Amino acid sequence: MFAEGDDGFIMTPSNVDKNGAYLIDRSPTYFEPILNYLRNGQLIFDNSVNPEGILEEAKFFGIESLVPQLESLIQSSQRSRDNLPLTRRDVVNALILTPYTAELRFQGVNLAGSDLSRLDLRYINFKYACLHGCRMVGANLSWCCLERADLSHAQLEGAQLLGVKMLCANLEGANLRGCNFEDPAGSRANMEGVNLKGANLEGSNMAGVNLRVATLKNANLQNCDLRAAVLAGADLENCDLSGSDLHEANLRGANLKDAAFELMLTPLHMSQTIPGGSSIIKYYAVAVIIIMMTVMVMMTCGVGYQGAERLVGYPRHTTTCNVRLFQLQREKREVPGILQKILAADVFLTDRFCNWAECFLPFRSLRTHYKVLEISCHGIPWLSGWLAFIWLIDSRSLYQMQVNFFIGLLVDILLVCILKAYTRRRRPSGNKSDMFATLGPDKYSFPSGHTSRACFIATFFIFLYPLNFIFHMPLMAWSASVCLSRILLRRHHVLDVTGGVLLGVFEAVLVNWLWVSENFAVWIVSCLSDEKLEGGSYHV
Repeated sequence: MFAEGDDGFIMTPSNVDKNGAYLIDRSPTYFEPILNYLRNGQLIFDNSVNPEGILEEAKFFGIESLVPQLESLIQSSQRSRDNLPLTRRDVVNALILTPYTAELRFQGVNLAGSDLSRLDLRYINFKYACLHGCRMVGANLSWCCLERADLSHAQLEGAQLLGVKMLCANLEGANLRGCNFEDPAGSRANMEGVNLKGANLEGSNMAGVNLRVATLKNANLQNCDLRAAVLAGADLENCDLSGSDLHEANLRGANLKDAAFELMLTPLHMSQTIPGGSSIIKYYAVAVIIIMMTVMVMMTCGVGYQGAERLVGYPRHTTTCNVRLFQLQREKREVPGILQKILAADVFLTDRFCNWAECFLPFRSLRTHYKVLEISCHGIPWLSGWLAFIWLIDSRSLYQMQVNFFIGLLVDILLVCILKAYTRRRRPSGNKSDMFATLGPDKYSFPSGHTSRACFIATFFIFLYPLNFIFHMPLMAWSASVCLSRILLRRHHVLDVTGGVLLGVFEAVLVNWLWVSENFAVWIVSCLSDEKLEGGSYHV
C-alpha cells in the first residue's frame, strides 16, 4: 500500500472517503510503531506493546526491512524469559501440587535471588541448582540434596540442615548463623569438599558433620558445636574457631595456619591432628622386621667388624668385606642335598624350556621386545616415574592410591634385595651381560624382581585399587609377558620366576594389611611436598 510495483500498487488500496483519505481497518496500537519507523527509520514502541503484533502488521503492509529486526527482538525476549529464575510463588505452587510422599525434583533449576524463607523444603533434590543470593532464612532443608549447588552469598540463617548432602557445593560468602546440622536420630550431614570461603557459621550446631577436605578459609566458626566433626584435610587457614567445641573432632591433615582457637571449650589432643596410632604401629613393626632381615643378611655376608687377624696373608689395603669375598671364592657354601637336586632340576628344566621355545619363536627378532618388557618393569623407572606422577597429578582424590602404590614399590625393592643378597643364586649360564641398570644384588638370580614387581602391579590395580574392567586383561597380559620374557632372555630360572610371582602376591597382601587411610595419605604428601603446597588450596 506504501510502494508501487511494475503493475501498480503492491497491495490494492482500501476505500477512500469524501476527503480523499484512505480507510485502513487495522489496530492503531501496532500500526503506530510502524508509522514512526516510516517517518524516522527507527523502531520505537512502549513496553506494553507486544512485538509479535507489530511483526504481523509489518508483514501485512509488506515492510520487509522491519521483519528481521522484529524477529531477532522476539527471539531474544523469549530466551531471556526462559532464563528467568523461579519465584517463591512457583515453588509454593509446586509444593502444593506435589504429594508429600513424592520426591520433588528441582535439579539444575534457577532460583537465584528467590525468597524461600521459612518454607518446608525437606527431601527436595536441588542438585546443580543455582541458589545464588537466595534467601532461605529459617527454612527446613533437612535431607535435601544440594550436591554441587551454587549457594554463594545465600542467606540461610537459622535453617534446619539435618542430614543434608552438600558434596562440593559452593557456599562462598553464605550466611549460616545459628543453623542446625545435628540429627538426634544419628544421620550426619555430608559437606565433603564444600566451599565455605568467608562463610559465617557462628553459633551453628555442627556435631558430627563431615567437612572432609572442605575449604573454610577466612570462615567464621565462633561458638560452633563441632563435636566429632570430620575436618580431615580441610583448609582452615585464618579461620576463627574461638569458643567452639572440638571434642573428638578429626583435624588430621588440616591446614591450621593462622587459625584462632581462643576460649576453647575442650582442649585439642595431639591425636586429633596427626595420623592414627594403629597405622604408625604397623609401619614401626614392618620397619623393625626389615632392619632385622638386613642385619641377618649383613651378618651372613660377613659385613661388619672383623678381627685384625682375618687380614693376615691378604694384600695391603684389603678391607674386611673383601676378606669375606676371598673366603667365599675359596670355599663354596654347603648346600643340602635335596636343595641341590631341586636347583639342578630347575637348571635343566629352564634350559629345555628355552631350547624348546626357540624352535617355535624367532628369538632374535623378539629379543628387542623382551628388552622393552625388561625396561617396562624395572624398579628405577617405576620409582622415579611414580614420584613424578604424584608431583604432577596433584589431586587429593588420588593421594591414597598414589601413596599405597609407592609403599608397595619400596617394599618390593627391599624384599627382592634382601632375598637376593641372602640366597646369592647365580643367573643362568646363557645370560648376557646387557641388563639394564643393575645395582648391587641385581647380579643374583633368586627371586626375579621384574616378576614380583609385575605381579604386584597387576594385583594392585585389579584387586586393591580396581581400575575399569577394560584394563584388567592388558594388565594380566603384560604381567605374564614379563614373567615369560625373564626365562626366554635367560635372566632367570623357572624357580626364580615362580618365587617372584609368589613374592608379588605376598607384597600385595602386605600392602593391603598396611593400607594407608586417606587422611594419612594427605598428611604424608603434605609433609613431603610442603613447599609445593605453600600458597595452594591448603598448607600444612
